[in-house]
Amino acid sequence: MRLRFVASMLAIPLGSAMSAASIVSITNGTNQVALSLSNLITNGSFEAQVSSVPLNSFWATGTSMSPTVSLTGWTGAGQTNAYATWGNDGSPALGIKGSAPIPDGQVGLYFGAFIVSGMSAAPIFHPNGTITFASNPNIQADPLYGPVTLEQTLTGLIPGDNYLLDFWASGEAAVTGAWQEGLFGLDITGEATTYLAVPSGGGPQGAFQRYKVLFKPTFSTTTIKFTNWGHITSNGFASELCLDDVILNHQAVPEPPEWAALALGTIGILVGRRRSV
Repeated sequence: MRLRFVASMLAIPLGSAMSAASIVSITNGTNQVALSLSNLITNGSFEAQVSSVPLNSFWATGTSMSPTVSLTGWTGAGQTNAYATWGNDGSPALGIKGSAPIPDGQVGLYFGAFIVSGMSAAPIFHPNGTITFASNPNIQADPLYGPVTLEQTLTGLIPGDNYLLDFWASGEAAVTGAWQEGLFGLDITGEATTYLAVPSGGGPQGAFQRYKVLFKPTFSTTTIKFTNWGHITSNGFASELCLDDVILNHQAVPEPPEWAALALGTIGILVGRRRSV
Protein backbone atom coordinates (compact mmCIF):
# COMPACT_ATOMS: atom_id res chain seq x y z
CA MET A 1 0.00 0.00 0.00
CA ARG A 2 1.34 3.41 -0.90
CA LEU A 3 2.09 5.57 2.14
CA ARG A 4 0.43 8.94 2.48
CA PHE A 5 2.22 11.73 4.31
CA VAL A 6 -0.06 14.10 6.21
CA ALA A 7 2.73 16.65 6.41
CA SER A 8 4.62 19.51 4.96
CA MET A 9 8.36 19.03 4.54
CA LEU A 10 11.74 20.64 4.26
CA ALA A 11 14.48 18.26 3.13
CA ILE A 12 18.05 18.06 1.96
CA PRO A 13 17.91 17.40 -1.79
CA LEU A 14 19.50 14.46 -3.54
CA GLY A 15 22.76 15.13 -5.33
CA SER A 16 26.06 16.68 -4.35
CA ALA A 17 24.83 17.86 -0.94
CA MET A 18 24.54 14.21 0.14
CA SER A 19 28.28 13.89 0.61
CA ALA A 20 28.22 16.74 3.12
CA ALA A 21 25.43 15.48 5.37
CA SER A 22 23.86 12.10 6.02
CA ILE A 23 20.34 13.37 6.78
CA VAL A 24 18.39 12.87 3.57
CA SER A 25 15.03 14.28 4.64
CA ILE A 26 12.96 15.34 7.63
CA THR A 27 9.19 15.09 7.53
CA ASN A 28 6.41 15.40 10.04
CA GLY A 29 2.78 14.38 10.26
CA THR A 30 0.37 12.43 12.41
CA ASN A 31 0.97 9.03 10.81
CA GLN A 32 3.50 6.33 11.71
CA VAL A 33 5.69 5.29 8.78
CA ALA A 34 8.33 3.00 10.31
CA LEU A 35 7.54 -0.61 11.21
CA SER A 36 7.48 -1.47 14.92
CA LEU A 37 8.32 -5.15 14.29
CA SER A 38 11.58 -4.14 12.59
CA ASN A 39 12.67 -1.69 15.27
CA LEU A 40 16.44 -1.52 15.88
CA ILE A 41 15.94 0.63 18.99
CA THR A 42 15.87 -1.18 22.34
CA ASN A 43 12.87 -0.29 24.51
CA GLY A 44 11.66 2.36 22.06
CA SER A 45 8.35 2.83 23.90
CA PHE A 46 9.98 2.80 27.35
CA GLU A 47 7.80 -0.06 28.59
CA ALA A 48 10.50 -2.41 29.97
CA GLN A 49 10.16 -1.23 33.58
CA VAL A 50 6.35 -0.96 33.76
CA SER A 51 5.88 -3.94 36.08
CA SER A 52 8.85 -3.26 38.34
CA VAL A 53 9.14 0.51 38.93
CA PRO A 54 6.57 3.03 40.27
CA LEU A 55 5.01 5.13 37.54
CA ASN A 56 6.07 8.77 37.37
CA SER A 57 9.59 7.97 38.53
CA PHE A 58 12.49 10.22 37.49
CA TRP A 59 14.76 8.97 34.71
CA ALA A 60 17.57 11.52 34.28
CA THR A 61 20.72 10.34 36.04
CA GLY A 62 22.09 13.08 38.30
CA THR A 63 18.74 14.20 39.67
CA SER A 64 18.10 14.28 43.40
CA MET A 65 14.42 13.49 42.82
CA SER A 66 13.06 10.08 43.80
CA PRO A 67 12.01 7.41 43.05
CA THR A 68 14.23 6.90 40.02
CA VAL A 69 14.11 4.57 37.03
CA SER A 70 16.91 3.34 34.76
CA LEU A 71 15.52 2.91 31.25
CA THR A 72 16.62 -0.32 29.57
CA GLY A 73 18.72 0.45 26.50
CA TRP A 74 18.91 4.18 27.16
CA THR A 75 21.19 6.61 29.00
CA GLY A 76 19.41 9.60 30.51
CA ALA A 77 21.11 12.55 32.19
CA GLY A 78 20.23 15.83 33.88
CA GLN A 79 21.21 18.03 36.80
CA THR A 80 20.39 17.97 40.51
CA ASN A 81 16.90 19.43 40.19
CA ALA A 82 15.94 17.83 36.87
CA TYR A 83 12.37 16.55 37.01
CA ALA A 84 12.30 14.43 33.85
CA THR A 85 9.49 11.91 34.42
CA TRP A 86 8.63 8.42 33.17
CA GLY A 87 4.99 7.41 33.39
CA ASN A 88 1.52 8.72 32.55
CA ASP A 89 -1.20 11.01 33.86
CA GLY A 90 -3.21 8.24 35.47
CA SER A 91 -4.22 5.95 32.62
CA PRO A 92 -2.54 4.47 29.53
CA ALA A 93 -5.16 6.31 27.47
CA LEU A 94 -3.87 9.63 28.77
CA GLY A 95 -0.69 11.55 28.14
CA ILE A 96 2.17 12.52 30.42
CA LYS A 97 2.23 15.99 31.98
CA GLY A 98 -0.78 17.01 29.90
CA SER A 99 0.63 15.83 26.57
CA ALA A 100 -1.45 14.30 23.80
CA PRO A 101 -2.38 10.64 24.51
CA ILE A 102 0.60 8.28 24.64
CA PRO A 103 0.61 6.37 21.32
CA ASP A 104 2.16 3.05 22.34
CA GLY A 105 1.92 1.20 25.64
CA GLN A 106 1.33 2.69 29.05
CA VAL A 107 4.14 5.21 29.52
CA GLY A 108 6.00 8.07 27.89
CA LEU A 109 8.84 10.38 28.85
CA TYR A 110 8.68 14.01 29.95
CA PHE A 111 11.92 16.04 29.71
CA GLY A 112 11.52 18.42 32.67
CA ALA A 113 14.42 20.92 32.74
CA PHE A 114 12.80 24.17 33.99
CA ILE A 115 13.47 27.40 32.00
CA VAL A 116 16.22 28.18 29.48
CA SER A 117 18.47 30.82 31.02
CA GLY A 118 19.82 32.18 27.71
CA MET A 119 19.70 31.79 23.94
CA SER A 120 21.83 33.98 21.68
CA ALA A 121 19.65 33.74 18.55
CA ALA A 122 15.91 33.62 18.00
CA PRO A 123 14.42 30.36 16.68
CA ILE A 124 12.86 30.33 13.20
CA PHE A 125 10.05 27.76 13.05
CA HIS A 126 9.36 25.97 9.74
CA PRO A 127 6.17 24.18 8.63
CA ASN A 128 7.73 20.71 8.86
CA GLY A 129 8.68 21.28 12.51
CA THR A 130 12.35 22.00 11.93
CA ILE A 131 13.90 25.05 13.58
CA THR A 132 16.81 27.09 12.27
CA PHE A 133 18.73 30.11 13.53
CA ALA A 134 20.50 33.01 11.85
CA SER A 135 23.59 32.15 13.91
CA ASN A 136 24.72 29.61 16.49
CA PRO A 137 21.95 29.73 19.12
CA ASN A 138 24.20 28.95 22.12
CA ILE A 139 21.30 27.65 24.24
CA GLN A 140 22.02 27.81 27.96
CA ALA A 141 20.01 25.58 30.29
CA ASP A 142 19.48 26.44 33.93
CA PRO A 143 22.57 24.79 35.51
CA LEU A 144 20.52 23.31 38.37
CA TYR A 145 18.13 21.52 36.00
CA GLY A 146 19.41 20.89 32.50
CA PRO A 147 19.99 20.16 29.83
CA VAL A 148 18.13 16.86 30.05
CA THR A 149 19.38 14.29 27.53
CA LEU A 150 18.37 10.81 26.44
CA GLU A 151 20.54 8.69 24.17
CA GLN A 152 21.04 5.20 22.80
CA THR A 153 24.08 3.85 20.96
CA LEU A 154 23.55 1.34 18.16
CA THR A 155 26.19 -0.93 16.67
CA GLY A 156 26.36 -2.76 13.37
CA LEU A 157 24.77 -0.07 11.23
CA ILE A 158 25.88 0.00 7.59
CA PRO A 159 27.38 3.36 6.61
CA GLY A 160 25.72 4.75 3.50
CA ASP A 161 22.58 2.64 3.82
CA ASN A 162 19.23 4.27 4.52
CA TYR A 163 17.79 4.29 8.05
CA LEU A 164 14.43 5.73 9.00
CA LEU A 165 14.02 7.20 12.49
CA ASP A 166 10.34 7.70 13.34
CA PHE A 167 9.23 9.00 16.74
CA TRP A 168 6.27 10.61 18.48
CA ALA A 169 6.65 14.02 20.12
CA SER A 170 4.20 16.10 22.12
CA GLY A 171 4.54 18.80 24.75
CA GLU A 172 3.67 19.51 28.34
CA ALA A 173 0.09 20.85 28.58
CA ALA A 174 -0.45 20.25 24.84
CA VAL A 175 -4.04 19.14 25.40
CA THR A 176 -4.93 22.63 26.63
CA GLY A 177 -2.88 24.54 24.05
CA ALA A 178 -1.99 27.13 26.67
CA TRP A 179 1.69 27.49 25.77
CA GLN A 180 3.73 28.20 22.66
CA GLU A 181 5.81 25.67 20.74
CA GLY A 182 9.14 24.85 22.33
CA LEU A 183 12.28 23.28 20.90
CA PHE A 184 14.42 20.21 21.38
CA GLY A 185 17.55 18.85 19.74
CA LEU A 186 18.19 15.63 17.85
CA ASP A 187 21.79 14.47 17.40
CA ILE A 188 23.00 11.62 15.21
CA THR A 189 26.70 10.78 15.51
CA GLY A 190 28.85 12.71 13.05
CA GLU A 191 26.11 15.12 12.03
CA ALA A 192 24.97 18.56 13.12
CA THR A 193 22.30 19.06 15.74
CA THR A 194 18.84 19.21 14.24
CA TYR A 195 16.44 21.47 16.12
CA LEU A 196 12.77 20.47 16.13
CA ALA A 197 9.57 22.03 17.47
CA VAL A 198 7.85 20.73 20.59
CA PRO A 199 4.14 20.50 19.65
CA SER A 200 2.19 22.56 22.16
CA GLY A 201 -1.42 22.30 21.02
CA GLY A 202 -1.36 26.06 20.54
CA GLY A 203 0.83 26.23 17.43
CA PRO A 204 1.08 24.91 13.85
CA GLN A 205 2.24 21.43 14.94
CA GLY A 206 -0.94 20.74 16.90
CA ALA A 207 -0.87 18.61 20.03
CA PHE A 208 1.57 16.00 18.67
CA GLN A 209 3.66 15.08 15.65
CA ARG A 210 5.52 12.06 14.39
CA TYR A 211 8.90 13.15 13.09
CA LYS A 212 10.46 11.00 10.36
CA VAL A 213 14.19 11.42 9.79
CA LEU A 214 15.70 9.50 6.87
CA PHE A 215 19.49 9.35 7.19
CA LYS A 216 22.63 7.52 6.09
CA PRO A 217 24.91 6.81 9.07
CA THR A 218 28.50 7.94 8.81
CA PHE A 219 29.67 5.27 11.25
CA SER A 220 28.65 1.68 12.05
CA THR A 221 28.42 2.68 15.73
CA THR A 222 25.98 5.56 15.96
CA THR A 223 24.37 7.35 18.89
CA ILE A 224 20.95 8.93 18.67
CA LYS A 225 20.39 11.62 21.29
CA PHE A 226 17.46 13.84 22.28
CA THR A 227 18.13 17.07 24.22
CA ASN A 228 15.76 19.41 26.04
CA TRP A 229 17.16 22.64 27.49
CA GLY A 230 13.94 23.74 29.22
CA HIS A 231 11.05 26.07 28.50
CA ILE A 232 12.10 28.76 26.01
CA THR A 233 10.57 32.22 26.35
CA SER A 234 11.62 33.98 23.14
CA ASN A 235 8.16 33.62 21.57
CA GLY A 236 6.11 33.41 24.76
CA PHE A 237 6.32 30.71 27.40
CA ALA A 238 6.87 27.44 25.52
CA SER A 239 6.22 23.78 26.17
CA GLU A 240 8.78 21.08 27.01
CA LEU A 241 9.27 17.77 25.21
CA CYS A 242 7.25 14.59 25.80
CA LEU A 243 8.55 11.57 23.84
CA ASP A 244 7.37 8.06 22.99
CA ASP A 245 7.49 5.27 20.40
CA VAL A 246 11.01 5.75 19.00
CA ILE A 247 11.46 3.44 15.99
CA LEU A 248 14.51 2.92 13.75
CA ASN A 249 14.24 0.83 10.57
CA HIS A 250 17.02 -0.24 8.21
CA GLN A 251 16.23 0.27 4.54
CA ALA A 252 18.98 -1.58 2.66
CA VAL A 253 17.76 -0.58 -0.80
CA PRO A 254 17.93 2.98 -2.16
CA GLU A 255 15.24 5.45 -1.15
CA PRO A 256 11.74 4.10 -1.84
CA PRO A 257 9.82 6.13 -4.45
CA GLU A 258 7.86 8.01 -1.80
CA TRP A 259 11.00 9.40 -0.15
CA ALA A 260 12.94 10.00 -3.38
CA ALA A 261 10.08 11.98 -4.91
CA LEU A 262 9.74 14.06 -1.77
CA ALA A 263 13.47 14.79 -1.58
CA LEU A 264 13.76 15.84 -5.22
CA GLY A 265 11.19 18.59 -4.83
CA THR A 266 12.39 20.27 -1.65
CA ILE A 267 14.88 22.80 -0.34
CA GLY A 268 18.01 21.76 1.55
CA ILE A 269 18.47 22.57 5.20
CA LEU A 270 21.96 24.05 5.12
CA VAL A 271 21.70 26.79 7.78
CA GLY A 272 21.06 26.77 11.49
CA ARG A 273 22.44 23.36 12.47
CA ARG A 274 25.66 23.20 14.44
CA ARG A 275 28.31 20.51 14.30
CA SER A 276 28.05 17.97 17.13
CA VAL A 277 30.96 17.54 19.52
